[in-house]
Amino acid sequence: MTESSNSEKQLIILGNGFDLQSGLKSRFRDFFQWKFDLSKQSVSEIEKISNSFRIELQNNNVTIWDVLFYTEGLSDNYLWVDVEKRIKEFLLDLPRFVVSYHPYLSHLCNGGFITRKTGDEIFVAMNNIIASRYAAINEKLGSLIDINEKADWLNKILFTELRLLEESYVDFLSEQVRNPSYSYTAYNNVKRIIDLEPRAITSRILSFNYTTPIDEALLDRLTIDQYRNIHGTLSERNIIIGIDGHEDTSDGGVSLLGFTKTFRQLNTDRWHDTTGIYISGNIKVIKIFGHSLGEADYSYFQAILDKVEIYGGTTVLVFIIRHGGNKEEAYVKVEKLLRKYGTSLDNKDHGRNLMHKLLLEDRLLFREL
Repeated sequence: MTESSNSEKQLIILGNGFDLQSGLKSRFRDFFQWKFDLSKQSVSEIEKISNSFRIELQNNNVTIWDVLFYTEGLSDNYLWVDVEKRIKEFLLDLPRFVVSYHPYLSHLCNGGFITRKTGDEIFVAMNNIIASRYAAINEKLGSLIDINEKADWLNKILFTELRLLEESYVDFLSEQVRNPSYSYTAYNNVKRIIDLEPRAITSRILSFNYTTPIDEALLDRLTIDQYRNIHGTLSERNIIIGIDGHEDTSDGGVSLLGFTKTFRQLNTDRWHDTTGIYISGNIKVIKIFGHSLGEADYSYFQAILDKVEIYGGTTVLVFIIRHGGNKEEAYVKVEKLLRKYGTSLDNKDHGRNLMHKLLLEDRLLFREL
């Protein structure tokens, strides 16, 4: 694919906050309420492993990741960035977890289920899931002596479980997007973002969401020449929930590479996709709305800022906050992102004063939507 023109363009980056602003119930908590029918209960009152949850477990509808998140409790502030962060933390801690989990492995070797109630709900549930869903590898897992080998096997199981979690989320979100007002509201929100000053002749959209609310004809009307869902779409059922691969992806002999978003994009049928979005030197402005700016997506932001040569270039960064949103929280997230990016610059003095330079040149702006 070649550049459609040499005209100045704006790159619009959308996160889950965009879908929420468009009326879509796409929060992690919304997903759990749908999956476990928690809508009639106060999350704070739900027992950590309730009888109903055990029933769901027996019906094979629960993944190990569900158990992990469930036992840690849910809240309105539990965002997808928190989910991604917790996945990485758990994987890094896997060797230590295996040591704690070891007493339960003898049950796995016999295909047994643990039913006694203890304070170790996560161990109990994990044991029962593995015993029922992965019976073929129980003997192998139980017979291993080396902790890292055990962790490696559990790592493989956890990846399969993550794919099951993704499948459930696709089913959930596919129901949500049937709301006829969603596409209409999303179209209007995109138009408002495009029209925010400063603007450019044409726009490109890089979406971290799995939704595609705007059809081709409407893209042309909005002068959008490219629209890319970087982590897959509902229609293709190829969504990716993963971790960032910017830092070391191995610890204690356990590889995290297979869980990184970058590796998973390479290791799917999308490797031959020709709908990639091009970040070129004629990007006049980058507008970001609804993205948490979390660690799991840092590599993308680093690549984009590198491409437009943000320190020595002229590209303007516009961080858009929803009307009535927490501005101070947004400022902190932006400062953290730019400070981390600054450490990647060869000239460390440039890295330290990047934010000041952007402010002096009116290239760091905040807008409300």
